[in-house]
Amino acid sequence: MIFANLTAAIALLYVGADIFLPIAIAFVLTTVLRPVVHRLERWKIPTPAGAGVVVLSGLALLWLVGYQLTPALTGFVKTLPDVVVSAGAKLRTLPRPLDRLGVMISSAATEMEKPSDAADSSAIARKAATARNQASPVAPVSSGLSSAVPVIGQVFGRAAGMVSGFLATLLLVLFFLASGDQVRQRMMKRATASPLARSIVEVTDELQSVVSRYLSLLSLINLAQGVAIAVAMALIGMRAPLVWGAMAFVAEFFPYLGSATMVILLTLVGLATPGGAGHVLLAPLIYMGVTTVQNSVVSPVTYGRYLKLSPPAILVSVMVWWLIWGVLGAFLAVPILALVRIVCERQGGKLAALGALIEG
Repeated sequence: MIFANLTAAIALLYVGADIFLPIAIAFVLTTVLRPVVHRLERWKIPTPAGAGVVVLSGLALLWLVGYQLTPALTGFVKTLPDVVVSAGAKLRTLPRPLDRLGVMISSAATEMEKPSDAADSSAIARKAATARNQASPVAPVSSGLSSAVPVIGQVFGRAAGMVSGFLATLLLVLFFLASGDQVRQRMMKRATASPLARSIVEVTDELQSVVSRYLSLLSLINLAQGVAIAVAMALIGMRAPLVWGAMAFVAEFFPYLGSATMVILLTLVGLATPGGAGHVLLAPLIYMGVTTVQNSVVSPVTYGRYLKLSPPAILVSVMVWWLIWGVLGAFLAVPILALVRIVCERQGGKLAALGALIEG
């Protein structure tokens, strides 16, 4: 019965990702920003106005950071296809089975270059169509439009989905912050007569405390790791060390997945850089060393002490929520795991064993 209910809940969350994902992200962001709104309330600023100030300030900070990093990041992205081509060519010179990896990377580079080839072929087709139209002004043009409509629809559909999700999350954060503690106060009034209301208030308070501690600790750990990576990349002569540090900071918000992505990127760049095998592996080995210390010593001790979550449970949670909600699900995996632990501990009975397993 429990397995069937769990399967149904996971299926519901997967199907309703467009609804539940913005709510979950908004809850996490609200937990982080609410203390700032409370500080503004002490300065006699009304709660709705304080919520607006906090949200607008956050957007301005994101824009400023993005504006400062855009030139370096744009240069890195422009050189990425050449990096992939060089890495594939170098791998093809190695003995088997590594040469097959080079063939795969070269194929990926070819796929990256296909849009330009397609653009050239489409230009030739447009010239031919123009010539035909000049000879026969009534020539139909519906075929070109019909072939372009699906591509345009996909691009605009994805862009519209991202924009709508961002706006929905932003509005939810603004609403949650502007409402203040009104919902909690209403629940507290009913807590004396309703055990369920009391349990909801207690679980919500504890969850907010855990999420706030988790994001604070994670941000500090990631900041230290990003600074260490930037300094290390600068010392070994890697281009754009600031970009690598910023990427490391962002990547570590997605446990395990971010580290794997960074190692792959650093390996590709190392392969494309002239030098011996030691130079090729230097950058990814440095990153793996720093990440290993962080994942094996710093994070387990920190999360075990302040969050009561075991590393194996975190890994399983990341894998599950990655499959359900993608990259954002991996970011939310630890807060959701903390929620499961809190509920299991409070329910007791058979669920208490699951809570103990998560706690480690």
